[in-house]
Amino acid sequence: MWSGTFTARQSLFVFIAFFFVFFTTLLYNYLSWNRGVISSGKDSDCEFRWHGKFVTDPKMKGGSCFCSRDHYCICSPSLAIDSIIEFSDENTPKVVLVFRRDPPRSLYAIPGGFVQVGETVEAATIREVKEETNLTISHMEQFAMYSDPDRDPRRHTASMVFRCRVASLADLKNGDDAKAVKVFPLKDALSLPLAFDHKKILTDYTRKYHPDLLPSST
Repeated sequence: MWSGTFTARQSLFVFIAFFFVFFTTLLYNYLSWNRGVISSGKDSDCEFRWHGKFVTDPKMKGGSCFCSRDHYCICSPSLAIDSIIEFSDENTPKVVLVFRRDPPRSLYAIPGGFVQVGETVEAATIREVKEETNLTISHMEQFAMYSDPDRDPRRHTASMVFRCRVASLADLKNGDDAKAVKVFPLKDALSLPLAFDHKKILTDYTRKYHPDLLPSST
C-alpha cells in the first residue's frame, strides 16, 4: 500500500531508472550524431529519404541524400559506371552485354553498376566487370558522362562510361546479378532491347569509333 513517502529502496530504484533512461538517450543521440543523421521523430532531419524519392516534390527523381553533423543536407545523383567492352573478330567490332536479372529485368545492358563509397570510378569499373562477366580489364579510357535525370527509372543516376579492352574472352561467364552474358556484333547490339539509355550510349559510341556501321541519317 502506498504510504506517501519513499523508502530508501524505492528512492534507489527511481534513481537507477532515471539514470538508465538518461544514459540510453545520451548514447542514442551520440550514435545518431556519429552516423551523420539525428532522428527528429520522423525519418531524419533531412527532408529527403536515403536513396528514396523527394518527399517535398514527388515529381523529382530520388538520389543519394545525406545530412551532416551540422544538419546540412545535400542530395545528389547516384554515381555509377558503365563499361563498353569491345574487341574485334575478323575485323568486326563486337561488344559484351549482360542480360539483366534485376529490375529492369529481361533486357540487355552494358556491364556496370554503382560506385561504392571510397572507390574511384576506375576501380568500380574493374570490380563491376569482374563481378558481372568474370573478365579482367587490360585497358580502359573514359568515353563520356551520361546524367539525364530520366535515364534510370529507379533514381537520378549519373554514369561515367568507359571504353574497355580485355586480353581474352576465355573466362567469360555471367555473375549472380545477370541471367546471361553474351557477345554481339556492335551493329547488332544497337537493335537489341536495351535497358536505361544504353541504346543512346552505344549509338554515340558507334558514331565516334565506328561511324561506318550507322546509317548516314543516324
